[in-house]
Amino acid sequence: MKDSPSTLDQDIFWRDIHRFIEEKKQEVDDTRKQRRSQSKSPSRQCPDCKKTMSQKEINKILIDICANCGGIFLDKGELDLLFKGKQSSGLIASLKSYFGQP
Repeated sequence: MKDSPSTLDQDIFWRDIHRFIEEKKQEVDDTRKQRRSQSKSPSRQCPDCKKTMSQKEINKILIDICANCGGIFLDKGELDLLFKGKQSSGLIASLKSYFGQP
């Protein structure tokens, strides 16, 4: 009969999984920042009004904000990362409410 994993083993497993995920998130963030800094035009143009947008970091995620028209633009997957954040306040809480997320 095979013994089931102990609580300590499970705790260690989940701690290591959590650490791995956090390291991968940091690698993705670092790669994005590096690519943006190396691009020919570090600032993006607003797809709506064509003015230069600024970047703001929210929950370790860089988002593009247009000061002219107020547009907020996210790269693929960033909205999901914002929704998975531990704290729900301000912009994130509003977005979650709008999209029907708990």
